[in-house]
Amino acid sequence: MDVKTLEHEYAVAKTTDNFSQHQQFIKKLLSTDDPDVVDYHYRMLAVRDNRDLYLRLRAAFKKREDVAVRFLVSKIKVEQDPKLRNDILHLLGGLRSQEAAPLAREFLSHQSPEDRHIGCYVIGWVGTENDIHLLGDRLLNDPDPRVRETAATAHDQIMIRLPETKNRLLGNLKAALEKEKNENVIPWIIITIQYIMKKGFGLKENIEEATWSGSVERARVKAMKALELIES
Repeated sequence: MDVKTLEHEYAVAKTTDNFSQHQQFIKKLLSTDDPDVVDYHYRMLAVRDNRDLYLRLRAAFKKREDVAVRFLVSKIKVEQDPKLRNDILHLLGGLRSQEAAPLAREFLSHQSPEDRHIGCYVIGWVGTENDIHLLGDRLLNDPDPRVRETAATAHDQIMIRLPETKNRLLGNLKAALEKEKNENVIPWIIITIQYIMKKGFGLKENIEEATWSGSVERARVKAMKALELIES
């Protein structure tokens, strides 16, 4: 499969949201790890008019595994498009590459809230115990509510991998629950506490829609009481 043929088929795939047609195109795209084809696959990630196709192409890039890691690592220091740089970190994190964690730490200090958002969830995927204070700093001090929300939920990702860090994670979340004023961030702090403590405080997450339901104020009171018992 050569790039010219793929370019023609991509032009057709962009005109539809049909899952089967997208998958047929992606199957052909992944049939080779030829460097020119891998580069073309990467360059397609910059085109986002058809969001479904873009997301499917991005997910498919991970199927190149070691080839993807080597390619992405070679690109990260030279890529000028911030959206593609974010995709590189997202993919390296998804591939659990050893390069992902140091790159995510760097992203946490960027001016762009989108960079910090991605840095937080990748730290959740691949970070170590030593990164908990970095997530805590974003959770408590980031000026962007979305970043604080992501920093909160990333605590649960660390808990899944490093359950021995439970009390440190809950310490961060307790401090955030005491300080946070944003009504969109508070529920996600509580939901994360629920997951980590394996207790229900009255909030229910709809994972597919990334929404929640329940009384935040009642849940907040219950969560704080449970957290106080841990410290006593």
